[in-house]
Order: sequence, then structure tokens, then C-alpha cells
Amino acid sequence: MKPTTEEATASAGDLTPADPIFAAIDAHRDAEATYQSAIEAHIALLDSLPEHVTGHARVRIGTTKDLDTGESHPKFAYSHREISEEFEARMRPAHQSALKKLRERRGTMHVALQTVIDRHAKLQDEHGLTAASAAQKAASNAASAAFQRLFEVMPTTVAGVLALVRYLRTILNEGSNEDAALGHRIADAVEHALTRIAA
Repeated sequence: MKPTTEEATASAGDLTPADPIFAAIDAHRDAEATYQSAIEAHIALLDSLPEHVTGHARVRIGTTKDLDTGESHPKFAYSHREISEEFEARMRPAHQSALKKLRERRGTMHVALQTVIDRHAKLQDEHGLTAASAAQKAASNAASAAFQRLFEVMPTTVAGVLALVRYLRTILNEGSNEDAALGHRIADAVEHALTRIAA
């Protein structure tokens, strides 16, 4: 079984059971592992399902022309806002006599899109995609909260501060090169100072 941060520190002869930072570090590590598992499960499910289930709900609202080739392609709306914006653009230059038909067509498109959205949502529910997405979001929120907790819990010992600095260094490795370089310089300086104090 994988040792906790506190047990790993203890093996080096520096056990401080009362320092709460060890539990916070372990909690974040566990939350991140759960989040990664949720991501992998969601991706695996997406890969196993057909495109009409994993794709987005949409309705065709017209055609658009490629300026380079002159070819026409179907134009789709994925939201009610896109339908409204499309028909507002059509209605601005339209003659008064055409406005009624455009308004009716706009209403028809809104109804059609909502029907597709409802049907698509039901399909994703049936295949477990809604639950997988919710699980990933919940795991992400939990991991973020656990990370924030690392900065809210005050280490009570030098060993605890060292453990936090060393753990944050592993997280820095996952960031950008510039951020990681600066973070490592700070972590190195703090660790070196604390090591000398603890010696």
C-alpha cells in the first residue's frame, strides 16, 4: 500500500503527527487521482459510442457559401441564441411583407432545436454520458478545493513546510516551463533554508 505523506516523512526520521498539512497533501493527491480516473472513464465512454450520441444537438438553418471555392455548405445552429442572431440578421434588410414569414420560420427553428436538444439529452442519459460528465465535473471541483486547501492549512512544523514545498514542486512540473522554472527556484530556496534550520 502506498505510504501517506506523513508516513514517508516518518521513514526519514521526521514524524510530526500533529501537523495538519500532511493530511491536506494526501487529500489533494487522492482527489487528483480520482479526477484523472474520472477523465479517463469519460474519454473511454466517448470513444465507445457513435457520433450521433457524443456529438452536439443542432438544426440546419440555411446554407453558407465558401468565399474561396464558391461552394455552398449547410449552416447549423447549436443554440437558441444562434437562431435568434441568424434571423435578426435576415430581418434587418427584409421587406415588411417578408417579416411575418421570417418570424414564423424563426419560431419553427426554435421548436425544432429544442426537440433535438431534448432527444439528444435523453440519448446521452441512456448511454451514461450525462452521469460520466457530472462525475468528472464533481471530481474536478473536489480536486480544486483540495488544492486550495493546501494554501489554507498552516503547517505547524518545519517538516510540514518542507513536505508542502516538495509536494508543490511536483505540481509545478505539470505547468508551463516558465512558471515551473520560477516556482522551482522559489521552492529550492525555501527548502534549502528550512533544511538548514531543521539540521
